Amino acid sequence: REPPGGRPPPAAGPATSSSAISAPAAMEVLVFFLARPESDGAFIFFMDMSMPRAMEKALSVQHAAEAASDAKSRHIAFMSHEIRNPVNGILASVEAINEMMPIIQRARANRGESGGVDDAHYNEVEELVLTTLACSDQLRRTVDDMLDLDKLEEGKLVLTLAPFSVRRMLRSVGVQVNAAARAKNLRFVTSVSPLLADVALVGDAGRIQQVLTNFCWNAVKFTTEGVVTVEVTCDARVDADDEPITCFFKVIDTGQGMSKQTMENIFDRFSMANHKVDKYGGSGLGLTICRSLAELMHGQIHCMSVPGEGSTFVLELSLDAVEPDPADASSMRSGASAGTKSRRESLVFDAADASAARSRRASFIDGPNVASVPVTDSRDDDDDAAAATTTT
Repeated sequence: REPPGGRPPPAAGPATSSSAISAPAAMEVLVFFLARPESDGAFIFFMDMSMPRAMEKALSVQHAAEAASDAKSRHIAFMSHEIRNPVNGILASVEAINEMMPIIQRARANRGESGGVDDAHYNEVEELVLTTLACSDQLRRTVDDMLDLDKLEEGKLVLTLAPFSVRRMLRSVGVQVNAAARAKNLRFVTSVSPLLADVALVGDAGRIQQVLTNFCWNAVKFTTEGVVTVEVTCDARVDADDEPITCFFKVIDTGQGMSKQTMENIFDRFSMANHKVDKYGGSGLGLTICRSLAELMHGQIHCMSVPGEGSTFVLELSLDAVEPDPADASSMRSGASAGTKSRRESLVFDAADASAARSRRASFIDGPNVASVPVTDSRDDDDDAAAATTTT
């Protein structure tokens, strides 16, 4: 009821205390006005809300912790399968090789009478050995992901800085990824800016290679046809022993691409584009580790993609340039010359494909489906033509 004199109706709301004594951090005041013929008055209730607010906050933290624990439990179960599958492949291949050894020995003893049996068995053994190596590599990468994540979380991962050759590093990346690309009839192309041809960069080559290899594995995994291109460029002319230069390590694919919503989550732990973990495999930790490594090296990762057209991942680092060792410098020059002469014809077609990939990337850099961690850099690198290109 409305009290006499037009007093306001009963109300409840937060209030703060300015008393000199200690007051609760959160307080709620309830005021009930009385309307009686003989007297007027009101009931005022002061309620300390510190405890309820603290309980709400504690519950929120508890729910977040439970969600993280559930995600980790699911991931541990999945990782068990990821580790078990390659182990089964390794064991099966080794057992098959062991069973075939007597046959091979007999074939070698009777090589003149057996015709091509010996070669056929050797080819089969070779295939089993390659399968064993592939399964071992998959197992190693899965375990390495778990160990690296643990070190990064505890702040125990230490960078090893030393001069390195960009071309040599890209050759190592190609050795790891080439077989998987060939299995899907994909071309794997690498190119290095001529500005980086005669210098060595100072950084942790192993960790940079780890990030690039992860980008390449994802590119091959989500690309069904076309080309996967690795480019290393820089934003200015390089002078050894000068100021640090900004280098861009790029992996460009012609795969299925990603939506903007997907790109917002791909760097989250235990996440994978489209959540098709069973179909594509992997630990779901690769890009999380890549981002952490980029931050550890004071760099950034940019991601640009268009659904159905492909994706571009860029590792941006500021690195010092120094004079390479004489042996490395000689290897750089001879390798570039030999590579240019022996691959002159393929260079034309692969350069066109790489240019097309860059054109597609440039067309959607300013579009709605661009995600970056933390901010994308849209500078163009078309002027940095490849000094040496290899293709497989």
